[in-house]
Amino acid sequence: MTYRVAVACASSKLLATAVQHLRLLGVAPYACPTMTELGAFAEGSDVVIVFADSFSDQQSTVSALRALERWHLGPTLIVVATSAFVWQPSVTRIHPTLRVLPSFFEWADERSEPELPFTD
Repeated sequence: MTYRVAVACASSKLLATAVQHLRLLGVAPYACPTMTELGAFAEGSDVVIVFADSFSDQQSTVSALRALERWHLGPTLIVVATSAFVWQPSVTRIHPTLRVLPSFFEWADERSEPELPFTD
């Protein structure tokens, strides 16, 4: 069985690194660069990994995480965030919801800063 893992991250560099490492583990990663698309990506996934600190709008990110949390039969949710991020798991679900520091994924540590928008 191949696990399907949605990875949400606004940093294109970190997102590409995450997808590469997940492929090496033998899972099928789906790259999700925006929080607005996360629900659709999560529907077909066994696990959702969100690099919360990479998104600049913390309030929208928290809202999206709460929506995923309320999905009782939804996929396992792993939120990668520094201690400054204000969200904590708050709902009991069938599948676990975890919050971990970036150091949990050794390759992700110190790379989860938001990217600056491209300007001409």
